[in-house]
Amino acid sequence: MEQQLPMAGTDPRPNNQEPDPAQVDYQEGLRHLQHGDLSQAANAFHNARIGFEEAGNEEGLANAYFRLGDVCLETQEYTKALDYYDQSATIIKKHDDLMSMLAIRKRRITCFKGLERYQDAIAAYLELLDTYEALRNPASTVETLIGMGETFELMGEKDKAAEAFRTAASIHRRYKHEKVAQELDERAAKVAAAGETLQG
Repeated sequence: MEQQLPMAGTDPRPNNQEPDPAQVDYQEGLRHLQHGDLSQAANAFHNARIGFEEAGNEEGLANAYFRLGDVCLETQEYTKALDYYDQSATIIKKHDDLMSMLAIRKRRITCFKGLERYQDAIAAYLELLDTYEALRNPASTVETLIGMGETFELMGEKDKAAEAFRTAASIHRRYKHEKVAQELDERAAKVAAAGETLQG
């Protein structure tokens, strides 16, 4: 789990001044989250959110919402998590922070799958694919395709799942990762065969 969002900066106050109380609360929340103390983490992030909001610190506020979403994700309160991530995203969009948006999109997918909103998860995966292909990031593209394939399996869309795995395999093969490519091709064949069995 990331320590902070890419957009998060350090406390801008000079060393001879007291640290920002909201930032102190935020760091405390991170420590509690790392140790699995979720109720204490939620309380600390809530206090940080209030402090950042009162100070007009948008970056801090975005991070606090993001981490409140993480707490809800850990407790499987997916609807609440989505709300917090959406509030974080609203701020992040204004700062044109792609890496932070990617982090939120991935977490939103986890929420959608937890809520069995598989079509929404697929739509989010497709957005990620477009971004990673534009960035020419084959590793993340493959990871996204595999996630899509697994989601299609949950939906019973065996043919689409197999196609996603085959596409991931072709990317690995392009980079001479023959063993991994073969494993994905075998996975695709297994899924496709299962689909044919169901149809039969």
